[in-house]
Amino acid sequence: MKRLYVGAVATIGMVFALGSATALSEGRTDVILAGSQSQVDYHAEAAAARPDAGGATIIGGNIQIKSDRGVDKGVAGACDPDPRLVAHTRPDDQGCTWATPAGTGEDFISFGRTVQNDIPQESGELPNDTDTSPDNAFVPVATPTRERFNGRGGLDANGGLFIEDRPVIDDEDLNFRIRGTAIFNYLAPQGNADNRWRRLCGEGQVEVLDHNAALGAPFTDGETRPFVVQIWDADFKDPSDLDGGNQDYFIIDVYKPGTTFDVNSCVAQPDDDNPPPPPPPPGCTVNCNPVNTPPPTPVAATPAKAGVLGASAVPRGRARIAGARTCPVNAFNVRVTGRQIRRVTFTVDGRRVATVTRADRFGRWTARINPRQLRTGTHRVRARVEFRRGAGPARTLRMSFRICARPAARVAPNFTG
Repeated sequence: MKRLYVGAVATIGMVFALGSATALSEGRTDVILAGSQSQVDYHAEAAAARPDAGGATIIGGNIQIKSDRGVDKGVAGACDPDPRLVAHTRPDDQGCTWATPAGTGEDFISFGRTVQNDIPQESGELPNDTDTSPDNAFVPVATPTRERFNGRGGLDANGGLFIEDRPVIDDEDLNFRIRGTAIFNYLAPQGNADNRWRRLCGEGQVEVLDHNAALGAPFTDGETRPFVVQIWDADFKDPSDLDGGNQDYFIIDVYKPGTTFDVNSCVAQPDDDNPPPPPPPPGCTVNCNPVNTPPPTPVAATPAKAGVLGASAVPRGRARIAGARTCPVNAFNVRVTGRQIRRVTFTVDGRRVATVTRADRFGRWTARINPRQLRTGTHRVRARVEFRRGAGPARTLRMSFRICARPAARVAPNFTG
């Protein structure tokens, strides 16, 4: 029997993680995954508060984990830390691994929240928004604006990955929205469906939130942005009695365009164009960053052999696919984005539907799919991506989408007189 665990719609006291001194454990600087701060342009986080904590306000909405996989009132076990503590501990801080929730049936997250900081009226200050930029892509400004979390995705009844075509994050300050277009994976700590944490990595398309205001840098209308969402729901397995209300915890990291993930963990691959700085010398505790180290003595370059120089100067090709939808009614696009792409061939269930040799003005290689021409059930899309010479071998990207059963057409009775 399917079970639906839903937090009540409420206004709850929240504490928001802004500074590394209060929100972060060792090795993590205001990001979901340690060491990823050089790749994360945008971070927002809303942490449910214990009764003795104050902070931001979460307004309305609910968070759901609908699952046939976990046992009713099952024990969450290890790797399920309560993030409402001051340190905002997360499973990764305990060395926990992530995997697809074990079992069969649906397991997905559905959330809708509005978050803003609370500032006492007597202070004379305005409430401010809660975004940060781990890689300093923009300078956060305290304004009376809010972030809205939304989205729905995970595993469908057949165990297939899905993400719905709906906003994942709205930011009133930077005036952008990211609409989900693809899911790469959906995970739980140790693959334990009884755990109250979930992680979803995917990507979405940037849209202007309010066309009467300018879109804030570093976001560009129409670009594709990878993201990781991580949530914790205290009421998923058994209602929390700590303060009589449902307790939720939301985090989102929006990565630089072109970032790719290890889909087994949703961990971003190293940034070849901006590698992390070298570790400090052993035992160093002060002034360990060698910023004042004189540059090394130049070494005369050795001429390269013919053909080698050109190949080494070409950046390695990258590609990712987006556009999966659940139960689409109208035709929709499947898109490949990346760099150094020469040609993309799209197939659906092994049948070629398009060969694209030129990207559109947003850098997308697009094929149109009409669901009315396909049967009910799951369909598999493959995109064979061929890169420019010297940018690496061809890759085949895969994704799937589901066509839902259509209602039977009504037929007017045929009366004879």
